[in-house]
Amino acid sequence: MAMMISKFHKIIQSKIVWTAFAILISIAFVGIYTGQKASSDSQQADVRSEAAGMLFGEEVSRQEFGRAYQYVYVMYSTMMGRALNITEEIDEVIRQAAWQRLATLKKAGQMGLTATPDQIRDMIQRQPIFQNQETGGFDRNAYNAFVSGFLPRTGLSAKGYETMMAENVLLNKASSMAAQGALVTDGEIRKAFHLYSDKMTVEYTAVPRSLVGAPE
Repeated sequence: MAMMISKFHKIIQSKIVWTAFAILISIAFVGIYTGQKASSDSQQADVRSEAAGMLFGEEVSRQEFGRAYQYVYVMYSTMMGRALNITEEIDEVIRQAAWQRLATLKKAGQMGLTATPDQIRDMIQRQPIFQNQETGGFDRNAYNAFVSGFLPRTGLSAKGYETMMAENVLLNKASSMAAQGALVTDGEIRKAFHLYSDKMTVEYTAVPRSLVGAPE
């Protein structure tokens, strides 16, 4: 089964356009859970090919999708202050967010964005859960407690958490670059959209969560 969504060949430097792109991706993947299920033969073929789906004409492996899924799960769990129990509804939300994360990261890669060690460290140290309540600064003890106590309950290692935060740096940079280009008119945005948009086929299969490749 396939569906058609709009995409840009290039990123138009506008916060409005960037937001529209994110919304289009979000809407497109709602069909993963509400559309017709693939046939049994099709599901087995995709499982054998180790593919979870495709983005921008490129195959996304189950391992890559599984890693994005886990990162989103950890972020949501961190915001809630506990490791979430994955219900069918929560699984649906995480899957949609994981696809959006992968799509945006691919765009960030096309833009040539990178994350330096200092930027990654700063991203981690600025997380509210690691702030000392008295000084407002980074609390190493809070971070160590998070790594040794909280992360194991989510299945993510300290190295995996650092990789996740490195990706978050890229996501923030992409968002900032889009916002910096907001000095364009609505007419220019519409013209750019129609000029650079085309059709993209998103192919996917319903892969049970138990078969999603475990992140390394």
